[in-house]
Amino acid sequence: MASVESQYLESGDFSKYEGEWVAILDKKVVAHDKTLTKLYDKIAELKLVRTPLFHRMPAKNEIDKFIL
Repeated sequence: MASVESQYLESGDFSKYEGEWVAILDKKVVAHDKTLTKLYDKIAELKLVRTPLFHRMPAKNEIDKFIL
């Protein structure tokens, strides 16, 4: 069974995040940044109870890959 976050990732429009890392939780992007390190720092500051799904949105002409 796919998580709510991964289903949202498959159906949402994330074009404004091309080439960036996003953190998705409860069907929304809770943070984004160009580097995974900076994104992780932003998430740590939010002190979330649950861990979001991290995913890099491909830039134009890039192949999309999931990180598991």
